[in-house]
Amino acid sequence: MSEVVTTHFDGEIAWITIKNPPVNATSTAVRAGLLNAVEDIGNARYAVINCAGRTFVAGGDMSEFDAPPALPHLPDVHQAIENSPAIFIALMHGNVLGGGFELALACDFRIADSKTRFGLPEVNVGLIPGAAGTQRLPRLIGLEASIDVACSGKMLSATDLKALGGLAVLTSDDLSDAAKDLIATNPIAPTPISQRIVAPMAADALEEKRAALTKRAKGQQSPLLNLEALLWSLEPFDVGQPKERERHLALRHSPESRALRHAFFSERNVARPAAIKGAAARDISKIAIVGGGLMGAGIATACLTGNYEVIIIERDEDAAKSASERVIGLVDGALKRGKINQETRDAQLAKFSTSASYSDTKDCDLAVEAVFEDL
Repeated sequence: MSEVVTTHFDGEIAWITIKNPPVNATSTAVRAGLLNAVEDIGNARYAVINCAGRTFVAGGDMSEFDAPPALPHLPDVHQAIENSPAIFIALMHGNVLGGGFELALACDFRIADSKTRFGLPEVNVGLIPGAAGTQRLPRLIGLEASIDVACSGKMLSATDLKALGGLAVLTSDDLSDAAKDLIATNPIAPTPISQRIVAPMAADALEEKRAALTKRAKGQQSPLLNLEALLWSLEPFDVGQPKERERHLALRHSPESRALRHAFFSERNVARPAAIKGAAARDISKIAIVGGGLMGAGIATACLTGNYEVIIIERDEDAAKSASERVIGLVDGALKRGKINQETRDAQLAKFSTSASYSDTKDCDLAVEAVFEDL
């Protein structure tokens, strides 16, 4: 059994756990592990797929996209799940995105934590889904809602998905207990999503969606390509799904997708520079801000919101008094708008002070210069 996918049995239930940090992406190892798990569950009546860590499967492994697709292919894994005589239940938390959402769509039932979010973000990197996302999602929640998800990258909350009929259970309690409660009802597997029929949209409503996508896309092709793929769901699944897969694989090599994926990885690398790899963050409790104008007051308020102790240093006592008034005004504004309560307001201001002397910063852990506006 794969190290990233493990299975343990509890009576008639097979508990399948994916552990592929940080986001449990559907790498080659995960795909192989899932397929092995499906084949190895034996006579288990139920199979529950869950993920370790902070999220369910949050997408595919884009680092593999420039290489030829390796076996097993994700659509085949999902089809094996849907074809299994066991009743599959997806137990979801965190972000359920791309291949993770497609995995959930292959299951018979879906249970989610109330804070879970769902989406098909492939459009943001110049792609369409490649494991039947455009074919199963319209069969579950309808074509119109699917257009918003697949063509614009819109995220659905768990509440939204439940309202659209996409979840069997929405809970704030323990997910494993929710799965056991569902199983205790002796559920009958519903019609597999791939076998359901999609109701077409009215022609004028569809053209309105197309026009809005064209305007918002500003030359990007993937939103409209996703729309076309979604419309293939009006055909039988065994017609639309291969067409989706073929287009997905072709788009991996398109200039648009290569450029957007390069930008995606570049943004991630900037946020995690090699120079600080392995470094431990310092504990920070008190922050000095040099300059209490509009910029400095805003920074101070943000730091107070983060529960830090803050001191603003100004050039003289009058300027320090003005800075204090600005910060108090911002905190009181948050109170007035209902963003904080009176207790939080008082606690924040109890941690705030101003001074005209740099010697008062001797016990600070961090200093921020905010005097550009005065130059």
